[in-house]
Amino acid sequence: MKENIELAREEEKLHLQTLQILNKVQYSPRPATLVAIFDHAQSVEEERRF
Repeated sequence: MKENIELAREEEKLHLQTLQILNKVQYSPRPATLVAIFDHAQSVEEERRF
């Protein structure tokens, strides 16, 4: 029983550490992705004009 409680505490500690690490991860899209997004937005805007 005591081992189960200790195991649960260790798992909770690891879970919190994982969440803290994931909160530090930042996503930065590749330049090619940004170009594709802006090209698509521009083509949609041009279609709306006509």
